[in-house]
Amino acid sequence: MKNNVRNLLSLFLLVFLATCSKNSKKELWIYTSLYNDVIQELDPILKEKFPDLSIQWFQSGSEKIMAKLSAEIKAGHPQADLLIISDPFYYELLKKEGALLSYKSPAADYVPDLLKDPEGYYATSRMCAMVMGYHKEAMGKLAPPTSFEELVGPKFANKIALGSPLESGTTFFAVADLSNKYGYDYFKKLRSLKTVSAGGNSAVLNQITSREHPIGVLLLENLLKDIKTNQNLGIIYPKDGIIFIPGPMAIMKNTKYPEEVKLVYDFFMGVEGQKSIVKGLMYSLDPRAGTPKGAKPLREVLPTSFSYDFTFVRETYAKASEIKKQFTQILFN
Repeated sequence: MKNNVRNLLSLFLLVFLATCSKNSKKELWIYTSLYNDVIQELDPILKEKFPDLSIQWFQSGSEKIMAKLSAEIKAGHPQADLLIISDPFYYELLKKEGALLSYKSPAADYVPDLLKDPEGYYATSRMCAMVMGYHKEAMGKLAPPTSFEELVGPKFANKIALGSPLESGTTFFAVADLSNKYGYDYFKKLRSLKTVSAGGNSAVLNQITSREHPIGVLLLENLLKDIKTNQNLGIIYPKDGIIFIPGPMAIMKNTKYPEEVKLVYDFFMGVEGQKSIVKGLMYSLDPRAGTPKGAKPLREVLPTSFSYDFTFVRETYAKASEIKKQFTQILFN
């Protein structure tokens, strides 16, 4: 009887200690639009490097993350500690609202000044590239466009797919860039060509691979993933410039563990974290991280890309509603 009691007490003690050990970990939430395969690679590395942290992920598209986080902030209980999405305009909003913690990470010294906030509220942790893709077989003898400008030629009628800036943060950035360079008449021409606009980059890729619309404007990383198994896919690096979309990272001001989050921030900005970004087929600004497999080197495509600076970000943020309204009136009505 005594042995049974002793064994039972030992069992209770083990459960209690295990529970205490689990509860002693500091829970840290990362809200991110990084792809699941990138998260699956990063998660075990982070767990090994930060054994005292219980790192949780909320992964979704940038628009859904922004909606969730904005609702949490409005309710006074933001759950996110670290934010990593590809919509630089949203970071300006959060900065204006005082929702971010300033941190100038020494690990981010390689990031050019125009790609990080001068006050340290966010810095670019990855670069997504908006290009064009096409289905070689479905195009037949018709040569694909060589630029965004050429895309609106009449010969490409009924062949173009584009994401929606109402659903995709990266598509919104591309729409803002294209409207800034070519005006809203550019989208009127796309409408006249019966361009399909819906969803995000995955939806555009599906349109291309299904041959319904064999030309699409989408992220390079989506094309690079599918091109491994689909030799009919082709990549177009537009002559008038790739649209690079900075993917910033920021620490939320309300985090309970600012010092611990800074360490995780440093990891993402460091060479090991950046190599994982590149393995996920996105560009890194750190030259030590290399080039995404199958992509042109950053040094080759960056000089001809669409220009980007803080003035553009702030001006675009100020007129974001107008850009979406104009696009909706032209493409969806």
